[in-house]
Formats: sequence, structure tokens, C-alpha cells
Amino acid sequence: MRVPSLLYSAEEAAELDDVQLHSLGLNGLLELCAADRKLTPYEDPLFSTTAMRYSRLMQTNETNGRLDRTLEAFLRLLSAHFLSHAAHKVLEYLLRRFDVHKYNSAALFSCVLPYHGTRWFVKVAQLLPPLGLGRKWQRSGVPPSREVLTAQCIKDHALLSQIALLGGDGASSHEGSVSFCTVLLLELYGRDLIEKKRKHGKAAEPQVLLRLLVRHIHASLSSASGWTQRLGAYMLVTQICTRRALGGEALSAFGKLLGGRLRESSTPADATSCLQCLLVLYRQAHLSPPQDGAAKDGA
Repeated sequence: MRVPSLLYSAEEAAELDDVQLHSLGLNGLLELCAADRKLTPYEDPLFSTTAMRYSRLMQTNETNGRLDRTLEAFLRLLSAHFLSHAAHKVLEYLLRRFDVHKYNSAALFSCVLPYHGTRWFVKVAQLLPPLGLGRKWQRSGVPPSREVLTAQCIKDHALLSQIALLGGDGASSHEGSVSFCTVLLLELYGRDLIEKKRKHGKAAEPQVLLRLLVRHIHASLSSASGWTQRLGAYMLVTQICTRRALGGEALSAFGKLLGGRLRESSTPADATSCLQCLLVLYRQAHLSPPQDGAAKDGA
């Protein structure tokens, strides 16, 4: 049976024993922990000598479920460092030790998706089951373009939801995933409007995508989110408002989200960005902007 490997040829991977594999993975983790302390708690459950002997076949479903949740949380954090060699060493260990390409394929795909234009993304994707993006590029080794992703998202709402989670997943989202998610969603929204207009003669409101965007923006504006996530959400709301006239339900939903965020703003920069976004929203709805007193109370 072919040994899954990110770093080695099939022959080299087959010669790597468990001790060498564990040493490789632990070394990679320690390098990453020096740069990102959020990864430190995962050393004991995933990289200890006990973990080195872990066998899924010998464990209960409950125990394997706990392991999967730990692995998925770790992969979300690892995504920020995916292009580093240390992360590749860690993934080599996770592939061989826990079969993450089989049992945690969705989490592994999400981990590497922001880097879809790189050869490292393709190397990981080729270890996964056939993806809905089209098997051809997995075989060829050519990274899929953003156009391929947006075209597939229009057909595949599961993939769309997975991408939306990348930029709104609380503290585990990183700048790269937020930027990727924001740009792709904006591109997708514009493309979906064009497709609707071509079919119906006018730009029908894309309800499925809009509902997903509202959920994504809500998560990005939560109290647990970071500044980069909130900035991405403000950008999405502004661009959506300027690209088409929204219905009352959508305007109301965005207004409530932004009003809540304005009240929770802890810095002048955050309050200013949120207020500017609200002004765009009110202008688009042909309403008067908030009174000065309300704005000051919110800030």
C-alpha cells in the first residue's frame, strides 16, 4: 500500500520508521510554537510518545471523536503557517500517524485552501479523495485558479459554506484565510449577479448566497473576531451595497449586525470603520444617517 507523504518519494517514505517520523513532527511543532504559542497545547495530545502509539482501530468511537476534534482545531491554527517547512514536517507526521487525509479530509482541505495557487496545496490535495473542483487538476498537479473555485462554488453550496467559514471562524482565522475568503466571496457575489441577470433579464437577488454572506458577516463581527475579520466584513457589506439595491430584509439584517458591532467597538478605528459602513448602508436605503448622539453613544 502506498504510504501518504508530503515531503518524500514513495521509497523514502516507506523507509521512515515511527521514531524518525515522531522526531520529524515534534521538531516541526517546536519550531512553530516558537512563533505561535497558540499551538503549544497540542503537543501533549498529538505529539507525545503516547500519541506515537495511537491506533484508531483499537479505540472507541468516542475516543476517536475527541481526537478528530483536536486534530481539526489544530489544523485551523496550522493554516496560518502552511507554507513554512516546519508546517510541512508537522503535516507529514499527521498524515502518517493519524491518517488526517482520510479521517479529517474536510479540515485538511480547509487548512490548505487559502493557498490554492501553490504547488504545496496541490501536493496535499492529491492525497485527498476526489474533490468536487474537478479531478483533472488533482491528477495534473496544476493549481486551480480562483475562477475554477468561484465557478464550482456557484454549483456546490457545501464548498461555498466551507469557504465562508474560513474567514469567520473566530480566533482561529488568520489574515491569509480572511483575505482569501473576502476576495472570493466578493468575486462570487458579482459573478452570481451576472449569471442571474443573463438568465432572467434582470439581476434577481441571489438569496442563497446572500443568506450565507449574512451568516459569514455575523460571525466576522462577533466579539471573538479579530480586527482583520471585522475589516473584511465591513468591506463585504460596503461592496454588496454598492453593487446592487438590496431588499428590505437584507438591509435590516446588515443594519442590525453593524449597529451591534458599533455599540461593542473598543477602539476609535473600529468604531470609525463600522460607522462608515453604516453610512453606506443608510445611503443605499435612502434613509437618514444616525443622529450624532446615537453615533457617539455607539462609539
